[in-house]
Amino acid sequence: MLHVTTRRETADAAHEGRFSDAAALSSISGASEGDSAVVQDPTGLLYADGSAPATGPAVVRHTGTGWEVVLEVSAPTTGVNVPTRHQLIRRPITDGDIHNNGPVLDLGAPSTADPGWSAPGAHDAVYSGSPRYVVAIVHLPVTDAGASNYWALPEVEIRRNGTEVGRTSAVLMQENAFYSGNSTLSAYVVDDQPGTNPAYTFTLSDSDNRTATAAADAAAHVALIAHEEADDARAGTAFPTGGLYDGRPFFRTDLRLDCYYDAAGSRWLGELEAEGYGDSGGLNNNQYFRRFNGMGTGPDRGVGFPYDVVIQEHGVNWETPNTNTGNIEIEVGGSVIHSLPTTGDGPANALGLNIAVPAGSILAFRRDGGNISNTQGYVRFRRVVV
Repeated sequence: MLHVTTRRETADAAHEGRFSDAAALSSISGASEGDSAVVQDPTGLLYADGSAPATGPAVVRHTGTGWEVVLEVSAPTTGVNVPTRHQLIRRPITDGDIHNNGPVLDLGAPSTADPGWSAPGAHDAVYSGSPRYVVAIVHLPVTDAGASNYWALPEVEIRRNGTEVGRTSAVLMQENAFYSGNSTLSAYVVDDQPGTNPAYTFTLSDSDNRTATAAADAAAHVALIAHEEADDARAGTAFPTGGLYDGRPFFRTDLRLDCYYDAAGSRWLGELEAEGYGDSGGLNNNQYFRRFNGMGTGPDRGVGFPYDVVIQEHGVNWETPNTNTGNIEIEVGGSVIHSLPTTGDGPANALGLNIAVPAGSILAFRRDGGNISNTQGYVRFRRVVV
């Protein structure tokens, strides 16, 4: 909330509020030159040059005889400036001859691949999301190693999900003592209907009967830039559907829960939570550990979840020295979902896990192996919100 500021410690107590309109300023007693305040509706007030402020909040200052506007906190707008994210992928062109009627242009590994872009094959680029539009760029300088005919005409088609969205071509003269067969194909294409998860390929074609041996130069490359309107909301009762990226934070006000977007799983996960287990004595093979609240675990009792979760870490330490081998196992309904070796003096940790546990499951912790003493273990997990 905007707060009123004052210059003097002795200012009237009314200074310590936020005024709803300019008329409320008259309630301040003893105001003097330099005192300031914030009003939500500055109607009736003016700047020093006599111009009227907007109807939104404004900072005002006492001139010694009255109040004048010094700053508009929010100016009126005639439109909404939606922030955008510009995500780039760039792949070098490695084709040894672009005048061979394809079928597709050979591409190398991406030199740049911003979040959202991937290159699953040797000829494509795929975007995960729903961009507003995509710019496709082709920069293809070629060197003709010797054409048998004049005027060879290689062409490159830019296709989205198999549909042509752009094309470029260039004429190659015959490489000889008089002419250079070198040339450059260039394209700058805007695909304004990319849809969801568009996949782009670059297809070679030529509609002539000429021949050429035109290899792509080292600088040759294709690039795609996805322009996505970023939904920059940080809180609400429903998750945003646009401008998603891995790790994007969002606070669900209805759940009172901090969440983040997991791009790999296309899901929203909650805060990292933990559950502990252990035993104050020795535990032998096929015996179950207790939770930190002292209650035992087993095939039908333990840590219950009313919603889906993802286990991300499992760790344990124990009394040393330990000469027995074995594992500590996490079970759901008697079935093992994770096994952590406990050889030697430990501790043992498994990080970066991605173990899905469906709603209604009950976690239990069991010893598989020789005796282990005074064990303390933990699992860390996140709720799958949607």
